[in-house]
Amino acid sequence: LREREVARIDKLGKRQLASPSLLDAERQKLVDLRSERVRLTHAVEEGKLNARLNRSLRDQARRNFDRTTLHAPFAGTVNKIEADVGDYVGMDKSVAELVVADELDLFLNVSNEQAAALELGLAVEVTVGARAHVGTLVSLQTDPNRETYTRAAKIRLRGRGLQAGTSAQARLPGRPRAGAVVVPVTSIQYINGQPFVFVAEDAVVLRRRVVLGGRSGDEIIIERGLTAGERIVLRDVEGLGNNQKVFVKEAREPAPKHTARR
Repeated sequence: LREREVARIDKLGKRQLASPSLLDAERQKLVDLRSERVRLTHAVEEGKLNARLNRSLRDQARRNFDRTTLHAPFAGTVNKIEADVGDYVGMDKSVAELVVADELDLFLNVSNEQAAALELGLAVEVTVGARAHVGTLVSLQTDPNRETYTRAAKIRLRGRGLQAGTSAQARLPGRPRAGAVVVPVTSIQYINGQPFVFVAEDAVVLRRRVVLGGRSGDEIIIERGLTAGERIVLRDVEGLGNNQKVFVKEAREPAPKHTARR
């Protein structure tokens, strides 16, 4: 409409029916309207970009919200929450701790010799307080711990009448050994990975290589190299050498002899 009005005033001006100032005023109004149209067009395009950006932010927020839903692999009771509202939680961080009171696990550390007599699914008698329960061996560590030489075992019990954190005792089956020669672990000297014991003969000690068997607590079985009744050095063997002279001091009061025993 403004362009038509400018064209009409221009025709009238050519016939001396309109003043030039009126034509200039109409042309200025047309320029202002064209500038306003450019501004509005830019605002519309910018609004479309902002709308697409807001939709992207909305979709990202919706995706993040969907990821805040936790799916537990089993039904249980929330025992502990390890994240606060507003915390950013990664994929490898625990958010909540669930417990199942229907079943409880008893954790044990067993020796290698004891582990050899166990198998998964074995029924194990467990005593809690004065009451006996029957559990099932559900896991047994394959490789022993390098520091304790023990294997972790887990026995699962029915949780009825039991509480988490209670001390319990398990009766595990074993393999009996009759006539085994047993010595303290402190009596073993290792040279290049080979075990030796020091046998006392008269006034000297002789280094003798032995073959070790299973270990139980602070004692270890000697498979070969030592017979029952021989006198050996029980401790502080790292500083001894072969054919080293020693002084044996007899006790004034009767005391049990430190010998390899059956």
